[in-house]
Amino acid sequence: MAFVPLQVLSSYSLLSSPIKIDDLIATAKNRGYQAMTLTDHNTMYGTVEFYQACIKNNLKPIVGLTLWLDSTTGIDNQFALVLIAKSVKGYRNLMQISSAKMTSSTPKFVFDDIKDLLDDLIMIVPAQRSEMIELLERGLSGDATELLENYRQVVGDEDLYLGINLKQTNIMRQTLMQIAEKHSLGCLPLPSVEYLNSEDHFATQVLKDIASGEVIKHPEILAKDQGNNWLKPRDVFEKEYRDAGLSELLDQLDALTSQIELKIPFVQPKLPKFPTPANQSAIQYLKELCFQQLEKSKNAQNLQYQQRLDRELNVIESMGFADYFLIVHDVVQFAHQNHILTGPGRGSAAGSLVAYLLRITSVDPIEYGLLFERFLNPERAQMPDIDLDIPDDKRELMLKYVHDKYGHQHVGQIITFGTLAAKQAIRDVARVFGEMPNKINQISALIPSELNITLERALENSSKLQEFIRTSEKNRFMFETARRLEGLPRHYSTHAAGIVLSENNLTETTPVQDGNEGMLMSQYSKNYVERVGLLKMDFLGLRNLSLMANILDQVHQLKPDFDIENINLNDTKTLELFQRGDTSGIFQFESAGIRNVLRKVKPDRFGLVVAVNALYRPGPMENIDRFVKRKEHREHYSFPNDVLSEILGETFGILVYQEQVMEVASAMGGLSLGQADLLRRAMSKKKHDVIEQMRTNFIDGALQKGYNAKLTQQVYSYIENFANYGFNKSHAVAYSKLAFQLAYLKTYFPGPFYTALLNSVIGGEAKTKEYIQELNRLGIKVKAPDINLSQLQYAFYQQQIIMGFLSIKGLRRDFIRNLIEERQSNGEFKSVDSLLRRMRDKGITEEIIEKLIFSGTLDSFGYNRAELGDFLPELLKGIAFSGQNVDLFEKLMPTIKHRPDMDLDEKLDWEEELLGTYISAHPVERYANLIEQNGFKKIDEFSDEAQVTTIVYIRSIRTIRTKKGESMAFANITDPTGESEAVIFPRIYQHAKILRNKRVLQLRGKVEKRNDGLQLIVNEITAPQTKQVQAAIWKLEVPSRNNSSEFQTKLFDIFRKYHGKVPVILVYEDTNEHNELSEKFYLNDSSEVKEQLAELLGSQHISLIKK
Repeated sequence: MAFVPLQVLSSYSLLSSPIKIDDLIATAKNRGYQAMTLTDHNTMYGTVEFYQACIKNNLKPIVGLTLWLDSTTGIDNQFALVLIAKSVKGYRNLMQISSAKMTSSTPKFVFDDIKDLLDDLIMIVPAQRSEMIELLERGLSGDATELLENYRQVVGDEDLYLGINLKQTNIMRQTLMQIAEKHSLGCLPLPSVEYLNSEDHFATQVLKDIASGEVIKHPEILAKDQGNNWLKPRDVFEKEYRDAGLSELLDQLDALTSQIELKIPFVQPKLPKFPTPANQSAIQYLKELCFQQLEKSKNAQNLQYQQRLDRELNVIESMGFADYFLIVHDVVQFAHQNHILTGPGRGSAAGSLVAYLLRITSVDPIEYGLLFERFLNPERAQMPDIDLDIPDDKRELMLKYVHDKYGHQHVGQIITFGTLAAKQAIRDVARVFGEMPNKINQISALIPSELNITLERALENSSKLQEFIRTSEKNRFMFETARRLEGLPRHYSTHAAGIVLSENNLTETTPVQDGNEGMLMSQYSKNYVERVGLLKMDFLGLRNLSLMANILDQVHQLKPDFDIENINLNDTKTLELFQRGDTSGIFQFESAGIRNVLRKVKPDRFGLVVAVNALYRPGPMENIDRFVKRKEHREHYSFPNDVLSEILGETFGILVYQEQVMEVASAMGGLSLGQADLLRRAMSKKKHDVIEQMRTNFIDGALQKGYNAKLTQQVYSYIENFANYGFNKSHAVAYSKLAFQLAYLKTYFPGPFYTALLNSVIGGEAKTKEYIQELNRLGIKVKAPDINLSQLQYAFYQQQIIMGFLSIKGLRRDFIRNLIEERQSNGEFKSVDSLLRRMRDKGITEEIIEKLIFSGTLDSFGYNRAELGDFLPELLKGIAFSGQNVDLFEKLMPTIKHRPDMDLDEKLDWEEELLGTYISAHPVERYANLIEQNGFKKIDEFSDEAQVTTIVYIRSIRTIRTKKGESMAFANITDPTGESEAVIFPRIYQHAKILRNKRVLQLRGKVEKRNDGLQLIVNEITAPQTKQVQAAIWKLEVPSRNNSSEFQTKLFDIFRKYHGKVPVILVYEDTNEHNELSEKFYLNDSSEVKEQLAELLGSQHISLIKK
């Protein structure tokens, strides 16, 4: 065996090395190695991935660990030992050691903590950062000898080596070799490999500085240094050691590596034994449970159900999976006993009658034509995969149950890794380069906020990023460094859904570390835990199940006996909701695209809802228009035989589901359903050898059944072409059932539905506005927070929805809690002063009072918000002066002075700022008469190709430059009926001076369809021209909105001094925008007013228009 480095890190030594496993193996093979080693710091995250990559590339895998231990000689530091597994036993000890290190609760982890776990392990004292080297360098040779003796007594001379590195001084190397000779120990060449190429030294240093928080002062200078800890070609390493006179070390290395024989066992998961009553076998108990449930059902005497159940149970028994079903059943039973909703099924599990009878799923597979073999194929030895959907706020409770039932050492979470994605990479590198936080934010903003964006794609698409890189060499270098580190693991976290179960202690199968909620966590990720023999289960926290649970809590207060499982899945009103595409808030049917498909398909039965769910995916989408035409009898189709008619009839002759592929292969080609599943898999993964073999089997079987050769070839070609488009029907039915249940609740219980829906998006302004607009259309009132009625969240009360205190931005949770407790203990608040008096020592501040006033929370006290706003300063003075003296407070209590309320614009601005939405009205509602009189279109009345005039509120504007360098804009527009996008091309944009955020404008243009939605291509932008019914009106021309303060003061003095009943319209000369002022700025029509206005504006700029 030729040279192999025995101390090699990978990127799984987080933020210590940039080496990816695949790159390590490819480079090693290219540089002449026959074996390769992995010895990451303390953990074994990459071990299985490394082992498999080595075997695949015909390299001998050497698995180890660089273990960091606290000093045993009193030095305040940690030191390294390199451990290498000689065999499977050594590998298992490595797992035990890594687990002990990563779960240790003691302040220090020392050599004595691992001394009983060193069998079949080679221990190397590394040439750098070892305690023995530290002692020798300090001149403490006696302590070094004593330490070495301790190692020898535990490990033995045959498995203990001293590492020699050419970076050491000659004196140190000679000293080590003399010590080794004296104690009859071996020495090994031990170069440290941290990166693949010498020029990677700088990127590696940046990684380490990301971890430590250090800054590199002159990165350009440091980058010129070539590193030494790289994976040199095999013959280069050998030559260096020979040239140093250390050939005998190479011989010792060769002898050592030849005795390493490690084969990591990859086995089927070993299930925990489920504790059954009276020590029954698992399969007996499973059969008992299933037949009991079947006897209770309406299908107890149905022979088809009995035969299907017998067949499934026989397969489960033959494959040894009875314990698995019992374990999952037990978990689901715990959920139901504790009133925790579980999903109707996920993936192919809904195809199992056993799962249905055990209430693991709630979809009858026979009723919907679902296939067991799609879930569990007796001809493919693989674990069944039952994923459980549970409310996302109940996942911890479910995990605790499993953890407590099976034991701490038998249940664990699964590790996952967060990577240096594009934005994170550039931010981290910029910080190491010494950039300030505000500059880092600016650099990060140059990367488009797109899903899975890469730095390379960002560079292609962002001209600002290109300009940034061109600006300086440092910027270019910063970007290139970030690109070099992009994609590397940055930190570990807990897999969002998965847990592992093991019959034996987890550490016999996987190394572990501390996870969350007091659980262990496997060091192997989800891709590898099943390979080493662990059972993986997914508990997926589903927001929509939490949503449904919250809806049902409210529904049960109205109808205690309501059972969501008993609803009619072909309910007419609910199907009409799908036909309208009115599916906001409905699981999997919320996007604009799928709503358009619903409007096309117009599903009049549950099966068509399922079909839409399956079709609206990349690939199958191509069949949607054809599907619609055939449903509406606008395209002729026929079936060559009754078999195909029965299988494809429900989808109008179009292959929509994977199960249809299997049924055709079985019914026509004579394949078993197990073989048909293998064919489906082969077609989806394009395994051509299997496809061709199955073609022969299919054709032979079809010919034996009497089908003619031409039809047989045509059918096989058809399923081959479209099998990859087919979707899992079991999954589609299960998730469509959940969607239908939500839609049913939306139809018949809109108050509870929208209350829970709004609570699920607190803090999300866009969704909050969307749902409140829907409620306005439905005539269900949404009320601003109320000091005496509101709870923490939205609540449904007396047929209206009241916003909760959490809806008020910036209102602290501790104050809210104190407020509700005070109200519950001592009754409602009767007035502003009683609120302040009772809450003065419970966190109330001027800022909080202001939020309560202008969010409308105090409206029920009988004063408008302007009055309360004016009253606040005087009230606060009284509080400050009276201190804790309640009597003095009451005497000093100022009187609230009556005045007109603030105008609607100001009120809505406050509401949007504090609540994220409009409650009193929508800004466009002021123009309702104008819209109706002129027949202007509302947003929900837009249709493709229509020419419209509409009055909308400009929520936001995004400007870009075209390829010609001209400016144009995209505006998010809303009205009380919905929202859309307006596109303003350069020709219009350059004259659109009145186009600004938070302004109501009148737009004219053409509606066009884009990306399954509608947008308005704007041809004209004007201010809405309201028609006045007053007898007279003042029209005043002023220079602009932004006039001098002196001018503004004089104008407002006139408004105040000559207030009257004649409306005033300001015309801004720079934009020709008309602004109708609120009533508090109305003037009288006296000659004095005219003189004052003429003196300020000039007589040519004022006019009193009589009607």
